Amino acid sequence: MKILVTGAPKSGKSTVIFEHITNTTQPTRGMVTKELRQNGTRIGFDITTSEGQVIRLARTNTHGKFQVGKFFVIDGFLNYSFVDLQRIKANELLYIDEIGQMQLLSDSFSTLAKKYINSGNDLLASVSSIFSNDLTVEILKREDVIVFQINESNRIYISRIIQIALENRKYYNELDRRVALDVAKLANNYISSDRFISADKLFSKALRYLVEERVFKTGVNEYSVNGDNARHNVTISTSGWTCDCKLASGKKPYIKADDCSHYQAVLLSMP
Repeated sequence: MKILVTGAPKSGKSTVIFEHITNTTQPTRGMVTKELRQNGTRIGFDITTSEGQVIRLARTNTHGKFQVGKFFVIDGFLNYSFVDLQRIKANELLYIDEIGQMQLLSDSFSTLAKKYINSGNDLLASVSSIFSNDLTVEILKREDVIVFQINESNRIYISRIIQIALENRKYYNELDRRVALDVAKLANNYISSDRFISADKLFSKALRYLVEERVFKTGVNEYSVNGDNARHNVTISTSGWTCDCKLASGKKPYIKADDCSHYQAVLLSMP
């Protein structure tokens, strides 16, 4: 599972990445960019790695070869090799915060970002929304990534869904590639349209129902799904779909109808 978080500066990308990396029990490898402030004014950035190294990234009170806004990128960062972070182990959750303009001035950083996104490991990374180059465009357009556009109003919801997705990624990783790509496409559709309940259901229940083979075909267009609390009947045809659960019909506690986990599991099980 590859999760990307993007958004404007100060939208909370780094906070979300740091929270989930800190709280996971899985071994991790990667880096977080942290801002430096003096008397409330931002004066620079450092990168902290999973190996405990602190790398000076940029400062306002120095000069260097490259300048981004009021910040000068530290020459030492441009020459840093990131050797330790390239020694990926199979069970590690990889993370990068952030794939942004200053960081991408380093060829070694760009190489590391490509290695992480192309690895078979789970990945949690943030990508700048105010800068783009060939690499960021390529990453965001990949069909196997799940992209969360974060802002001040949706940050709590986004953080919760990322947590649920990470907690259930073992089910996602058991899917064959075609189905996994369908899940990513469905998730991106929900997230981009602020359908957070359906995104929640996809990761918290539908993936598990699918992997545990809880979907049964009972008729030409009819299916039965063994949910956690009851069996639900789903009908899918060219004219639409129905399910007898509360979310599908918009009954309490839900305010309106939306895609339920039973329908999602059926949809993803179809050839």
